[in-house]
Amino acid sequence: MEFTLLSKGKKMRRLLIWFALCLTLSWWGGCSNKTTLSKEKTQTDAGLPDGSSPEQVSQEKTQPEPELPKELTYWKDIKAIIDHNCLNCHIKDGIAPFPLESYKFVKTYKDAIKSSVKERRMPPWSGAQNCNEYKNDISMSEEDIEKIAKWVDNGAPEGNPAHYKDSPPPPELKMSRVDLTLKMKKAFEPKRIPDEYRCFVVDWTPKEVKYISGFEVHPGNQSIVHHVIAYLAPPSEAEKYAKKDPEGNGYRCYGTAGGKASYNWLGVWAPGMPGADYPKNTGIKVEPGSKIIIQVHYNVPPSKKGATDQTSVAFKLEDKVDAVSILLPYANYFAWFRKDGMKIPAGEDNVTHDYNADVVGLISLLPIKGKKPKAFTIHSAMLHMHQLGKAGKLTSTVDDIDQCILDIPKWNFDWQLIYHLKKPITIKAKDKLGISCTWNNTAANQPIVEGQKQDPKDVYWGDGTNDEMCLGVFYVTCGDGEGNTEPCPTISDYL
Repeated sequence: MEFTLLSKGKKMRRLLIWFALCLTLSWWGGCSNKTTLSKEKTQTDAGLPDGSSPEQVSQEKTQPEPELPKELTYWKDIKAIIDHNCLNCHIKDGIAPFPLESYKFVKTYKDAIKSSVKERRMPPWSGAQNCNEYKNDISMSEEDIEKIAKWVDNGAPEGNPAHYKDSPPPPELKMSRVDLTLKMKKAFEPKRIPDEYRCFVVDWTPKEVKYISGFEVHPGNQSIVHHVIAYLAPPSEAEKYAKKDPEGNGYRCYGTAGGKASYNWLGVWAPGMPGADYPKNTGIKVEPGSKIIIQVHYNVPPSKKGATDQTSVAFKLEDKVDAVSILLPYANYFAWFRKDGMKIPAGEDNVTHDYNADVVGLISLLPIKGKKPKAFTIHSAMLHMHQLGKAGKLTSTVDDIDQCILDIPKWNFDWQLIYHLKKPITIKAKDKLGISCTWNNTAANQPIVEGQKQDPKDVYWGDGTNDEMCLGVFYVTCGDGEGNTEPCPTISDYL
């Protein structure tokens, strides 16, 4: 996410501001940055070499083995698990490569199913089991994983259809109403196979200030739409983004939308993710004349060549809310944004950059117009890296007590989700937010770009295919530190 839309003078001014702030915070003991390089498979802040965290390993050693039925069958034990966890994607003409809607298909792919759930690659939930609790957790329970493994090991018997009992419905995770739907201007045919990242600019149509209180995505063609991210371009930036997409065919955007909009996230969708309301009486402010950038990751197998898509995004809107919220991007802007600042050397398999800061204290020093928050409450969190990512973690230190917000021990670029906390976390002055990212920049872990596997080279922060990031994104509401909410400053106030 480079400041591609900023003048050099403004860029220098803002870098100087961050420099002064980091110096000040370091004097307080409130700002730290660390880089770790290790070719050996040693423990890092973000996780162990196998992708697990130390706490996870400890938990796995102490958890008792679940007691399973002696005779497991598809109809009695397995079908309900598959229906509940897999059929959002693994249906006929869905985004998944094969359906799992019948015993025939489940038996055919039984070994792949077993390995995927045992390694927690499926369902696509990257968060560690022992970090925090989330409202939208779609991970499979240890008991269900062991049931599938034992059933496969026993030959995957079908059993009697009369023994089928439907699984309990998943939690009601959907947007309660749709007030506005914005659609890509025209259908688009991805030409870059198998993967293409495209940003489409659409008009924000309301003529008065509105507050987004819910978000969902309606993919136009689920068989090729892999994931979607929506960004907000405020009126001051709208024309610049409109020029990027004058005909409605979109523009290439591998990392994010580019420029300031890259920091104004509105929501994320991946297969199986429903829409959702934001926390009650909260919302993101959107002004008339804004633009919405819809970033779509297309994954097009050879059999779908020539397919088109016209995805839309839907919003729940309010005329007013009690707490004006933002999606707050978090990174070591001063150190990592500068030239050579977040170096990931070629050939290194275990490179970690991490950062801890008193964010409330930092914001209090910025030249923000209007009232500055003395506290903010985190309701949701996500982590963003590119394809060299290996592991990542977001943490908080509140009243000198450390807490895990999000731990991703095995990074998967294709599954970047928003994690909605069951218990929000309030951050005050002198509390800290931490972010840690680990990368593997060896030859074996290079991305394939336009059909060519890349060679290792030194990598730094940036938007491009060959760049990397370490970015946390938090859905936050702001307050006065005494339990009262206040409007959050918009991201453009301090970038």
